[in-house]
Parts: sequence; structure tokens; C-alpha cells
Amino acid sequence: MSSALSWLDYSERERRKALDVIEQFQDKDTRDELGIGTIRDCLADLLFPGTSTIQTRARYFLFIPWIYIDLEEKIARSNVKGMTVSNVESRARQAEVQLMRSLPQSDGEGLIGKQAKDMLQRFPSSIYWAGLRTWGILQFDRSQEDYHRWLNQYYNDAKRKGKYKTDL
Repeated sequence: MSSALSWLDYSERERRKALDVIEQFQDKDTRDELGIGTIRDCLADLLFPGTSTIQTRARYFLFIPWIYIDLEEKIARSNVKGMTVSNVESRARQAEVQLMRSLPQSDGEGLIGKQAKDMLQRFPSSIYWAGLRTWGILQFDRSQEDYHRWLNQYYNDAKRKGKYKTDL
């Protein structure tokens, strides 16, 4: 049930005051008026390293590595038609979308992308990437984009050296 606010205004001045009150509730600005945000963040990092408030389910700490392990194996074997290093980022997104489609059947609570589906702006891998590094699950100490570039370079070098006979 949604809330509603109504008022009767007898003057333009009263109307303006009411609109100003409503406008304050729409303000999305985050402020650290007391200056303790840094202390809060340090304590959060000490007590709960690698986590944040937007990480709602621990299962993604398993799903994301599985997706990338599967992608790397498919690239190395080239057993998927059209699988190239240059499209690994789009393949990872496709795998995450496929995961989003299969999870609601089992558990719709806390599902990232439940409503947005393919139009999702921030995928689970970008949300959990830093936590995977902090916990040592991900050994690559850079951003996700850097990982995609590194993976491209790694397999292109392997192809040049003749390690893989397939056309990567």
C-alpha cells in the first residue's frame, strides 16, 4: 500500500511551504554531517572485510567464479562455437543473465536483476568483484575490465606460441 500526502492550501505562501517539505524527502544526497563516515567505513572493513550493503546474498561469491572458470575452460578448449577472447565480456554477461533467469525458479528473494533482467545496469560480477579479491577467491588484483583485457592478452600470446591449435 502506498502512502499519500494531501493538503489544503489557502495561499501561495502555504502552498510553497508544503512543496518545500515534500522536496526535502526527495533529496537523494548522502552527507556525513558529523564526519564519522570514514570511521564507520574503517570499522566495517575490519569487521566485515570484502562485503558491502549492496551484497545481499553470499551465493554470488560462488556463482561469479564458476561463471569465469567455465568461460576460461571454454576459451581454452574452444568447444563453443563463436567463443573468442574478444567477446568474453559479453559471454560473461550472457552467463549472468542466464543465471538470473534460472534463479527465480528456486529463490526470488535477494535476486539481482529480478525486475530489470537483460537491461540490468550493474551485474552481480561487478558488485562482488572486490569482495572476491579481498577474500582471496580471485587472485587477479585489478578491475574486472583489466581482467578481460589480461585474459585477451594471455590467450592471444598462447595462440601465437602454438599452445592452442584452435582459432581463438
